[in-house]
Amino acid sequence: MVAASVPRQTLRGELTDDSPRNLRFVVWLLPVSPQPIQEIILVDRLLHFGRDFSRILTHATAHRRGGGLEPLSDHLRLPLQLLPGLLPGSRGKQNPQPYSHQRAHHQSGHKPYSVRHSHLLLPIEHAHSLLHIIRPIGRSAFPCVTGAAGGHIRYRSVDGTLDVARALVLKQGPYGHRRTIMLRRPILPISVVLAVLLAALPGAGAERPIPTHVNVLVVGGSPAGIAAAVAAARAGMTTLLVEPGEEIGGDITLAWLNMLDLNRGPDGLPLTRGIFAQVHKKIGQTYDIKAARKAFADLVGAQRTLTVVTHTSVPSPLVSDGILTGIVLTAGGRTQRVTADQLIDATDDASLAVASGVPYRVGREETGLDRRQQAATLIFRLKGVDYETIRRYIAAFEKPGHIGGVSGRYIWGFSRIAWRYVPRNPRMGLYDLNLGWQSDGTVLVNALQIYDVDGTNPTSLSEAHAQAVKELPAVVRFLQASIPGFAQATLVDAAPRLYVRETRHIDGLYQMSAEDIRESRDFPDRIAVASYPIDLHPYGKGQMNPYRVSRRVYAIPFRILVPLRVDHLMVVGKPVSARYAAAGSLRMIPTGMSMGEAAGEAAVLAISSATTPTRIATSPALIAQLQRRLMAAGAYLASPQHVLATAKKP
Repeated sequence: MVAASVPRQTLRGELTDDSPRNLRFVVWLLPVSPQPIQEIILVDRLLHFGRDFSRILTHATAHRRGGGLEPLSDHLRLPLQLLPGLLPGSRGKQNPQPYSHQRAHHQSGHKPYSVRHSHLLLPIEHAHSLLHIIRPIGRSAFPCVTGAAGGHIRYRSVDGTLDVARALVLKQGPYGHRRTIMLRRPILPISVVLAVLLAALPGAGAERPIPTHVNVLVVGGSPAGIAAAVAAARAGMTTLLVEPGEEIGGDITLAWLNMLDLNRGPDGLPLTRGIFAQVHKKIGQTYDIKAARKAFADLVGAQRTLTVVTHTSVPSPLVSDGILTGIVLTAGGRTQRVTADQLIDATDDASLAVASGVPYRVGREETGLDRRQQAATLIFRLKGVDYETIRRYIAAFEKPGHIGGVSGRYIWGFSRIAWRYVPRNPRMGLYDLNLGWQSDGTVLVNALQIYDVDGTNPTSLSEAHAQAVKELPAVVRFLQASIPGFAQATLVDAAPRLYVRETRHIDGLYQMSAEDIRESRDFPDRIAVASYPIDLHPYGKGQMNPYRVSRRVYAIPFRILVPLRVDHLMVVGKPVSARYAAAGSLRMIPTGMSMGEAAGEAAVLAISSATTPTRIATSPALIAQLQRRLMAAGAYLASPQHVLATAKKP
């Protein structure tokens, strides 16, 4: 039973696939709990693991008191009436089975407590629990987690045979929050197991102990940052991904953006491939936020050399003679230095680059008008919205010239109606409606815009979020009265973070312009191809996008990722080196992930070649190596001219 005092939503993380040759054991923990670890039970044999956690046979236990461990005597924690079916040579029945289990013959013959059958599926209570993988010493065969389905863990041994797992159960608080640890066989000394386990207990939301040095350090868990970290880790680099918020995923998981603005050629074929394509294949163009969260968790969890740390801050960078060598990282009240061979800034505001001394501009500052940024958006959730009524309305009334449409469970349009909304707060406005249905029947609404938000200022962001939340009841009343299908709609909640479209633009070795996009320009240091239109949301009430909404296939040069004045650093995502209009196209998630993957591969190349991003950008030979690496990883690097010429062929 799980204590009612710990809410279900505090359980985070996903199962991860990993090579059995690199697993020592797998740890399930409940990382976010106001209650301390009270008891650790070392289980010799796992015979049945259902919701009744008393049905286990323990080998040894230890209590944690005053920072230490006090061993207790071996004892049984199994109802005596169940023992006859479990002990060697017994003719009794197996444990009652409240779940549907698959079985496999137990082949090891290990004593004591050997049983004839073991269960391939181990029931667990929550799908979102944190998985720790602790790495290895030795080559013994031991079980390996291979996935999860229907609330069960699947596992296998190195030689392919199924085996009974050994386990540790963590009990937290008076009601016993528990998770399983699957151990290699034969059983490790209790002192070693407990020492490693306690070292892995998170003190501040960190999923693994924070290393003091890594090959590649990525600051910012945005989709671009995830792609960068995964690309580096796949190449075998020790990689640290640092996220200030409570989880990775950026605008998708924290701002609830649930539609991908894709880059496609004239023939409709995707231009953004590689790591992004793997995520897109799992979740689609429109998706459930929970599905996207799991896709990101699976992606980073599959990388053996990648460590992810959330709930962090970076008080200062470590810069020496124009070279960024690391950061000072604060997590859970502890501050430590982390050095790295190469660093990547994947924050939405280029905060690491700016703190390191990289020059930049804010918003549309280059125009000389002001430093205003595109409007931010608060995405909110409704229930009781009638999908069929809205779908029929869009089909009947959204004529050419009225932007609107339907894509599966995603509907957009209603601009003429939305513009009639009179906000209570003058800095608000409705800008079309983008409606995304979730698996629970609720609808995410991307429509409410907030002007004059400084995305580089936490106070401005917090104030704008609070004001937007206060505006929502009036917005819902307007929708109920104005749009068919919304009559029974009620407000559920709002995203924890604003969707911020623009903040800073760094100065890099090259600065992309709107003309580069509109003229379909190519570059010799091409690291991605994109086509999304220049999409500028209002900088103030009543202002419209001055650029015609049209697709132009264009190349993205590596140089826009490489900042001036600071080396061993790359910047990816929204703040790359571009003028504000060009950034209106580059800011899309698929494009950001393609730039992130390129930066991750460039970091690997810089380390393996003992060079720097700046030298790569100015060396045709190194650029060619980078391009070969990207294409080998699945990226699409055809020139814009080739894309256009190919699309015209019958």
